[in-house]
Amino acid sequence: MARTRFIWHIFPPFLAVVLLTLGLVWYVASREVEDALLRQTEADLAGRARMLRALAAHPELHDSPALLQERSEALGLDSDARITIIEPDGTVVVDSDEPPARMDNHASRPEVAAALEGRLGRAIRHSDTIATRMMYVALPERNEPGSRVYRVALPLTAIEETLDAIHRRLGLAIVGVSLFAALLSWIVSRRIMRPLAEVKAGADRFARGDLARPLAVPDTEEFAGLAEAMNDMAAQLADRIEAVEKQRNEMEAVFSSMIESVLAVDTELRIISINQAAIALLGVQPSAVKGRPILEAIGNRALQRFAHDALQSDGLLETELTVEHQDAILLKAQGTVLRDGSGAAMGAVIVLHDITRLRRLEEMRQDFVANVSHELKTPITSIKGFVETLLDESDPSPQNTRHFLQIIEKQANRLDAIIEDLLSLSRLEQTPNASALQTESAPVLPIVEAAAELCQHQAELRGIRIQIECPDDLAAPVNPPLLEQGLVNLINNAVKYSDEGQTVIVRAFPENTALVLEVVDEGAGIPANELERIFERFYRVDRARSRELGGTGLGLSIVKHIAQAHRGNVTVASALGRGSTFTMRVPVR
Repeated sequence: MARTRFIWHIFPPFLAVVLLTLGLVWYVASREVEDALLRQTEADLAGRARMLRALAAHPELHDSPALLQERSEALGLDSDARITIIEPDGTVVVDSDEPPARMDNHASRPEVAAALEGRLGRAIRHSDTIATRMMYVALPERNEPGSRVYRVALPLTAIEETLDAIHRRLGLAIVGVSLFAALLSWIVSRRIMRPLAEVKAGADRFARGDLARPLAVPDTEEFAGLAEAMNDMAAQLADRIEAVEKQRNEMEAVFSSMIESVLAVDTELRIISINQAAIALLGVQPSAVKGRPILEAIGNRALQRFAHDALQSDGLLETELTVEHQDAILLKAQGTVLRDGSGAAMGAVIVLHDITRLRRLEEMRQDFVANVSHELKTPITSIKGFVETLLDESDPSPQNTRHFLQIIEKQANRLDAIIEDLLSLSRLEQTPNASALQTESAPVLPIVEAAAELCQHQAELRGIRIQIECPDDLAAPVNPPLLEQGLVNLINNAVKYSDEGQTVIVRAFPENTALVLEVVDEGAGIPANELERIFERFYRVDRARSRELGGTGLGLSIVKHIAQAHRGNVTVASALGRGSTFTMRVPVR
């Protein structure tokens, strides 16, 4: 429906009332003036009729139609009136404008009929004789029926001209007054509209959220009350909006700062809210997921099914699911239905926990327990078996006894090495970072030389040369015994897996803000699929050779923990048939 401005509801009625009033005044005034002129003319004609009757009553004229005709014509010329004398039977005996013989019977004329009845007669009609409107006044000779009638008539042309002039003047006056009234009505309407327009502009500002500028209070009491009420409303709205925004900001701050990944969906499974932890976990953009179906935004059907089940459940729902992000991650999902104040379901909230690392740690723990059990069981079984053999023989030969005892000693040493490495790992895990590790600024070359010296005997037995490359003045804040132990493990590994006549290079050099230690061998190398796991406890690439060479399977794990205790790390680069390079980086700041 089309809407119009308020001024067009006020101005036209005002103008219509003014015009109607002026029109009514014009009509009444015109009628009153016309009636007054007609009454005046009638009185004038009645006076002339009386004069005519008095004149005709003279004995010389009463019975002399010719003389009456002559006197009537003269009197008609003098007074611009038409004079007619009519007998009681309606015959015209005298007429100042027309010969009486040619005039018809006038008994039926209204004014004549009234005069024949003995009273004053009056009529206004169009005269066919002179072709104009006339006023006729007829007076009986005696105030009784059946007497002669004296009639005087006057054209109304002058009256009509006078009325036309009066109408023109009144019309001009009415037009002027109408224009003035229209202008005045427009000004009044505009004055009424101005406060309303200001209130409307203020209401528009309030609707746009601009509640700081109050409305100007006009002088009119009603509009002033309206403006004050709207200003009070705006102030209350501003307070409530501020409180709501503060509460929303607090909720968003808590929501976005939560460590847990949280997302909420509506009843149509469209995402309505998601926090930063969930964005990072799922690898999505907030602008690309909000308002979109969960399957379309995240692309995981298992998560969609879980959200659907959470909407249908009455309590807490839990499950585990896998999401493909950069890598496959295992999530523990907990979901429950969201309800509004009336208890109706309005969506569901889902909390996601990344349990990939926990699951891997659990698997590593299980592998560790299994490996420890296996590694400890092997030497214990060997020791137990040879002890039982010695006990079962009644008179063992010295050669057998010595051989069995040597095997028992070797397995005991192996068992001792495993236990010692486990204790070392335990000690390193109790100092997981540099803040708990005691360090000192020590020269690096002596540490490298001491580690190489400890491995020199084993290297000489295999015909392997250890080459050291380290600046004499290189120093760094380290824990010398731990760093030496890590280098010993790396050099021992390099010697074990190198062939006779090859060279193991030990390098130490600064790089930016780190001390870099490298152990390079020319051995068989490590398969690419094994590189990620070689630092796990008891993990061996070649189990048979490792056990044959006396390895415990914990050396590289110890190196990793030593590097981490120094806030550093250890990496490996290797290729089959071309050797391996183990690099340990230790920050110096």
